[in-house]
Amino acid sequence: MNGIDFLADTNILLYILEDLPQVEEISKYVFAISVISEIELLGRKDITKQEIRIIKNLLHDCMPLVLTDQVKVKTIELKQKYAFYCNGRDTWKQLISLPIQKTLRR
Repeated sequence: MNGIDFLADTNILLYILEDLPQVEEISKYVFAISVISEIELLGRKDITKQEIRIIKNLLHDCMPLVLTDQVKVKTIELKQKYAFYCNGRDTWKQLISLPIQKTLRR
């Protein structure tokens, strides 16, 4: 995946936007995002112009991942294999350890 360390889901992006200290370390990594995360973040009813600007600034720093059929199938496989219960703010550490790069190259 061309130097991408992991695929960040919407929750990770929300934690970054909340400026939580638990995700400070995430800035060391290069991560991809899907169009689904963009839709979830920007598609809220009553979103303010300031929120849109802040979210777009964050998204600008991310690598977009195109949702091809191959990506869709691999994502479903990963979710089935590595189902996480989001138990708080440490879930991103579990996500970083997933073998996403190797899995998507198959």
